Amino acid sequence: QPPEPDTNGQLSSPPVTPGRPQRYAPTTASIGKVIHAEHESEIVSGAYSFSLSSEEDRVFFARYYHLLHIEGREGERQQALLWKTSVAERIEHGTAIGELKPAGEPQPTGQGEWEQEFFCNNTSELREGDEILLSGGDPITGEVVTGTIKHISAEHVRIWSPELIAHPTLIDRYDTNLVHVRTVKNLLRWLQAGVHLRELVAGKLRPQFSKLSVARRLDFNAEQNLAVERALQMQDYLLVQGPPGTGKTSVIAEIVKRLCQQGQRVMLAAFTNQAVDNMLKRLDTEGFHDYVRLGHDRSVHADVQARLLQRLVNPGGISDGQTFATTLVALPRPQRDAINQVPTIPIPDVREILHRTPVIASTTAMWSSEKYSPQFSNGATGGTEESALQFDVAIIDEASQLTVPAILGALRLAKRFILVGDEKQLPPLVLSKEAAEKGLADSLFSYLKHLNDDYMKEHGEEDKTVSACVSLRMQYRMNRWISNFSSRVFYEGQLEADPSVAKSLLEVASTGPWSATETPAILQALQPAYPLVFLDVRSAEESEGIKSSNAEARAVREVVKGLLARGIAQKDIGIIAPYRAQVANLRRRLFSDDEANGCIMSFATPQTPGTESPLHEFLTKPNRLNVALTRAQRKLILVGSAPALEALPYFSRLLAYCRSMNTVIACT
Repeated sequence: QPPEPDTNGQLSSPPVTPGRPQRYAPTTASIGKVIHAEHESEIVSGAYSFSLSSEEDRVFFARYYHLLHIEGREGERQQALLWKTSVAERIEHGTAIGELKPAGEPQPTGQGEWEQEFFCNNTSELREGDEILLSGGDPITGEVVTGTIKHISAEHVRIWSPELIAHPTLIDRYDTNLVHVRTVKNLLRWLQAGVHLRELVAGKLRPQFSKLSVARRLDFNAEQNLAVERALQMQDYLLVQGPPGTGKTSVIAEIVKRLCQQGQRVMLAAFTNQAVDNMLKRLDTEGFHDYVRLGHDRSVHADVQARLLQRLVNPGGISDGQTFATTLVALPRPQRDAINQVPTIPIPDVREILHRTPVIASTTAMWSSEKYSPQFSNGATGGTEESALQFDVAIIDEASQLTVPAILGALRLAKRFILVGDEKQLPPLVLSKEAAEKGLADSLFSYLKHLNDDYMKEHGEEDKTVSACVSLRMQYRMNRWISNFSSRVFYEGQLEADPSVAKSLLEVASTGPWSATETPAILQALQPAYPLVFLDVRSAEESEGIKSSNAEARAVREVVKGLLARGIAQKDIGIIAPYRAQVANLRRRLFSDDEANGCIMSFATPQTPGTESPLHEFLTKPNRLNVALTRAQRKLILVGSAPALEALPYFSRLLAYCRSMNTVIACT
């Protein structure tokens, strides 16, 4: 059994902080038994030969192992739905998509694998990157194949799979245990990291900075230049808070270039493949191409695939007609990670490329692979301790979306680190409500930033240069009336709109004819002079369910028709809703991650949701509201029932803000 909290409740103490010692002190033997018993096929306990001599290390390990155990149980519970519920129930729960219709012929990837696209009515909570089962309608007794979602929207889904089945009609979420196992192993490997690094992460040491003079970049604002300066002065770690539109990717690229000019090796990492590729594309734009991308080409943007490791290496004896990934399968090495189709370090040609290239980039999940651990790149595979990848600096984007155990796999490989994130945006994704409430949903970025904020309250007036965090304040995305609410409520009034975008308005055709069905409310909402409006939709009509509202869907339909009639391209219209059921109800394209010139948000709330409902939990999470509000550039139209939302935290303030601009519009 995993360690449980003692009578003093030490395992539910604030995130990362070790706190007072607790009674549970796992030894090398007990760790081996716990891990080996629970994941015998995935983890060889004997490979981890160390003891927890430090009381802080014992508490740290026990705390996070306990939280990961809770999270693992919830994952198993959700996966059990596949075997215990009907297809209709799984679709209702949001874990399945049925009635798939092929959108074309399956396409081979060139590596013996396949991509398939389907038309669908997607009301699920599935996302890009999710592992799935593709079946003919019955994954238990019928034909089935595993796969990965490459792209998903309200009406289309594209998947990758290693093989084909005859008549695929059903997708089920299929959470393998691999991610959970890898995260637990991160904890074990972290205890082999240097004491200094562990104490920094635990918040026991203040990071130090030199007085190095750093040249300013003329096209950067003051905070962007400060972030670059502090990154080059950093002796331990730096935090960069990058709210939406503040140019954090440009800052990262500049830091990378400056570090490489100093002869330093840099790891680039992020939670998602998209964020990794965005950093690399920015480097390309800046004229820097000396990097290697680790990963599978199916997950990597086409613009950077030329720098994939498997494209740069052609091991001896491999013919041109033989794919690199296929050859790797035949190479003997321990603990093969099935999803990380990249070469192992001991291959001489590969090792030479990885060690001579100054920048190596991949997701944090990839850096959690055991192939980058010294104990797995030593004698068992013919390497030496020096053959393990080591970096001077690790730069991790989206750091606020990573749990503490998930980020440790990357941090252990670097002497210093820079975390880039925004604790006011998306938090780490945690399945278990219990684990989240006990601290698993608190990122290392958030924890270290809170420590720094507390320190600055005591010492900042004396010397502001002691801060370990640089907050980017100038945003180049949103009209000021859109960004002002988030600035006031989430960023203490510090987020400013650059003059280049502060007064930017939606550009529409100057003449009609407009549709005769456009009501005065719709006409007013579409006025470019109103960057932010709230359409107050009230209807006694029953919705299709707790996750959708027909009245709001009709209002959104009229708004979209009006925008299209005024010359706004469909690709420039983003629609956001709490549930895919509402998005499907709207029958329009969903934008949940990308910015758009105009955004429409439907809250699907004809009535105030009960405190136990999932909708109440969603709408009372301030981070999620902030994410939604900061997608738009020039026009943001909120659609919902004002009385239903008024009682919810933050929404009363949002409505008051709209009323102060006279942009709450009754729509019946």
